Order: sequence, then C-alpha cells, then structure tokens
Amino acid sequence: MKYFVIAGERSGDLHAAKLVEEIIQIDSESEIFAWGGDHLADSGANLLRHYKEFSVMGLSQVIKKLFVLKRIFNECKKQIIASKAERIILVDFPGFNLRIAKFAKNRNLDVYYYIPPKLWAWGAWRLATLKKYVDEVVVIFPFEVDWYKKRGVRAEYFGNPSVEMIEDRPKSDHQEDNQTTIALFPGSREQELKSSIPIFEEFIAMDNAENFNVAGVSNVSSDIYEPLKRFENVEIVYDSSISTLRNSKAAIVTSGTATLETALVGVPQIVCYRTSLLTYLAAKYLLNVKYISLVNILLKRELVCELLQSEFNAKRLSAELSRVLNDTGTILSGYAELKSLLSGKNPSVRIAQHISKER
Repeated sequence: MKYFVIAGERSGDLHAAKLVEEIIQIDSESEIFAWGGDHLADSGANLLRHYKEFSVMGLSQVIKKLFVLKRIFNECKKQIIASKAERIILVDFPGFNLRIAKFAKNRNLDVYYYIPPKLWAWGAWRLATLKKYVDEVVVIFPFEVDWYKKRGVRAEYFGNPSVEMIEDRPKSDHQEDNQTTIALFPGSREQELKSSIPIFEEFIAMDNAENFNVAGVSNVSSDIYEPLKRFENVEIVYDSSISTLRNSKAAIVTSGTATLETALVGVPQIVCYRTSLLTYLAAKYLLNVKYISLVNILLKRELVCELLQSEFNAKRLSAELSRVLNDTGTILSGYAELKSLLSGKNPSVRIAQHISKER
C-alpha cells in the first residue's frame, strides 16, 4: 500500500510520525511519502517537503503569501500523482489539507483525516467540504465522534495521542523530584515566537528570582531566542517539551496543543496568546467556544487562566503566576478530571490497523 501523509506543523508532525511507524510495523512493504517535519523524516516516511517551507499562521500571513501558497499547493498535487499513493492521510492543518482532500477525492483516492479541524469551535462552513471529500475522520476527543456523526461524517475515536506520547516517555535520570523552574512555551511557529518572546523578556526581567526553562524548537532560527539568552536564570531547551514540563513547578504556555500536554503532565499553567489585530477580530467573530485553551474547552469551564492580546503582558503574567503557585490543588484536581475524559489505549497502533486494513 502506498500512502501520502501531510502534516503542517510540529505537533501534527509528531503524531503523524508515530502513526507512520505503526503502519510500517504492520506492513513493512508499505511506501509512505510525506510533507511534514523532522519526526516524519525519522519515522520511515520519504519526506518530500518540510513544513517550515509551507506552513503559515494567521489571516494576515496567508494574505501576504497567497501566491507562494498557490505554487506550493500545485507542487503537492503533482507529488501526490507522482507517488501513485492510494491513501491520503491528512493531519490537522485544515486550510491546506481540506483543499488537498478535494483534489485527492476527485482522483478517487481514499482520504482519511487524522486530527480533523475543530469545526465545533469555529469554521463550521468547512463541514460541507469535509463531508464531501473525506472518507473518514479519526478524532482525538471522544465527544467529537457524535458531533461529526450527527452531521453525516464517518468518525472514529481510538484515544488521544498526547496521552499516549506522555505515557510512553519515561522520566529521565536528571529530572528532579522537587520541581523549581518555570517553563515558558513561546510557541512553535515564527509568527507566534515574534509576538510572545518580547513579552517573556520583559516578564523575566521583572521576576528575576525565578529560574526559567524556555521550550525552544529547532525548526526556526535559534537567533529568535537571542533576547532571552542574556538572562543568567534562563535556559533554552530545544525539542524537549515533556522533559521541560516535568522539571517545572508551573508553566506559561502559548495556546495550542502544548496546553493539553501541560495538563497531562500535571503542571499548573497560564495560557497566553497574542496575534495580529486582523486575525484576532476574525477569530473573535467566528469562534463558537468561550475559551482558547483545550483544557478549558474540554472541561467546559475556566480552570486555567487565559491572557489574550493586550492582557498578555509582563505585569499580568507576574500577578497570575503568583496566584497559580498558591492554588495548585484546584488546578491539579481539574487535570485529573480532564485525563479521565481522554480514555483509549494504544491509539496509534489501533489507528494504523484501522487505516491500513483492506477495504
């Protein structure tokens, strides 16, 4: 069987890589081509393009790179044809992947969407496209199965990959029993980093009594972290988010998958986010949920503090960090409730078995 996998950002690349490894275990003769990142490259897939070359975030960025994205999209179509792939596995990244789904289904290919767009939160207009061009979605939250099925989309849930990733990663010998650092997650994309790092720089200067570990990513230039390197109480830790969390007593996390990972590791957190005014206004108008963090969305209440746009500033971070450190019990109790919601054993193995079986 030949597959073509597309993941447009770091967390999707990580989960896609685990799935690819399991598919290869099931069928060593399978051929897997991919657009993604370093994890997919290491998984056994033939990586044709890295996501840092085609991933953009936010409405303003999409508009600026519209013509470049069109060229890249056409290149992807040509590579799908050249690969002679029989099944397409799309992972998150809906702006790009839903267009690929249409192209692939029009060529009579099997189309699976792993970690489909959160249409229950925003973007419900995309439902018609998903329903028409995707054979099946494999969701990562239990409630999504009923949501999609009620709208005529085939959906399956086998467990949450973030739970699997954390449970499969043993603690290393150097990790402390008494966590003393504050973890800072400024994001994984260049646009996020450029927004959050100046605020973190000001915050660190205010709270210089703490030690900070910054969760860095190697898919961007290390120069972007230069403003934080001048502090003696700061260490940049690259591509080791779980280890960074396990050594921390609290975390400040740019909204995204990292908020869920932080909760599953059991670290009290503050969620923050700042984007362009145009993107923020568009999101505010389109969102169907009250919260931006997966923790609060899944629990349907504000367990963790969310600081957005102008509220994401050094002064507020300092005040909220003090509050969080004095109320860890409430947050950890909520985390236990969250983890119980995300049942499912060995999801990557079961998803691989499901997608690879003969139809």
